[in-house]
Amino acid sequence: MSVRLAVETEPWVAETPAAVCARAKRWVTSRALASLVAELGGPSESAAVSGLVAWSETTLDTRGGRERHEVEPLTWTPQWIDALIAAGQPLGMMRTPPPQRPSYDATVILGGTALGNHLRMQLAAELGRGGVGLGTLVVLTADRPLTGNETAYAARGEQTESENALRNLRDEFGPLSSTGPVLTVNDGRDQAFTTDDGRAARVLVAGPPAGAGSVRASTVDAVRFALDRIAADEREHVLVLSSAIYAPFQFFRVAPLLLSGGTRYVELVGTPTAATADRRRLAQRIAQETHAAIHAAADVLGTSPPA
Repeated sequence: MSVRLAVETEPWVAETPAAVCARAKRWVTSRALASLVAELGGPSESAAVSGLVAWSETTLDTRGGRERHEVEPLTWTPQWIDALIAAGQPLGMMRTPPPQRPSYDATVILGGTALGNHLRMQLAAELGRGGVGLGTLVVLTADRPLTGNETAYAARGEQTESENALRNLRDEFGPLSSTGPVLTVNDGRDQAFTTDDGRAARVLVAGPPAGAGSVRASTVDAVRFALDRIAADEREHVLVLSSAIYAPFQFFRVAPLLLSGGTRYVELVGTPTAATADRRRLAQRIAQETHAAIHAAADVLGTSPPA
C-alpha cells in the first residue's frame, strides 16, 4: 500500500555552509526518500549514506556519462514508475516555492538545454515584472553543442548552449548593449551588457576543466568561474534559477560553493516540472535526479566514497 507523503514546501535557502549541511541531512533522511528506497528494494533506513550512494549508482543512474536529455528510455515495472513519480513532489523535484526575498544582488540563471534556457529566462523575466529585484542578471553557460532533439527550441543557426542562452536573454529582456569587450579568461568568456530597460547583465561561458579534453564545463565549473569573475560584494544575496527537477542536486552543489566564496545568502528557485503523459520518461528523470541529489548530499555530509 502506498503511503501519502507530504509535499516539499521548504524553500531552497541557506546563509551558511552549516545550513546546507542540515538541509542535506533532512533531505537524505526524509520519509519520502526512505519510502522510495524501500519500494525499489534498496537499503534500510538505518543504512549509512555511503551505502545509499552505492545503491543509487546501480539502481537509479541511467546516464552512463551521457547528457541527461540523450539517455534512452528504459522499461521499468509499473510499480517502479508509480513509486518514482509519487516521490518527485515530496522530494522537491516538481515545484519549488517562490522567491523569499524582495530583491537580490544577482540572479544567476544556470544554462541547460534549449528548452531549459527558454523556461529559465522566461521565469527571470516574469519575476522581474512581478516586482522581484533581480539585481545583475548572470547567465552561466557553456559551449556545449546543441543536439538534434533541442532544435525545436533553438533559433536557426544556433549551434551551442551559450548561443542559445544569449538569444533567450535578448528575447526576454530586449536588445542588449555591450558595455565592454569580450574577455577571454582560462578558456572561458565574460561579456557585460546592459538590457533595454537598464539592467546590468553578464554572460559567463565557462571553459572546460583543465585536462578534460572535449568534456564540457559542469555546473560546478561554471559557478567557480563566476566566483572568479564577480566580486563578492556584488553577489552577497544570490537567487539561482534552474529547473525544479534539478533543485536538490544543484542546491547541494551550488550553495556550498557560493557561501564559501563570500556570498551571504543563496536561494534556488526552479521552473515547474511538467507532469507529462510519458510517465516512463518522467520516472526515469526523477530516478536520475534522485541519484544525483543523493550523491551531492553525501558530498555535503562528507560521506561520499572516493571517486
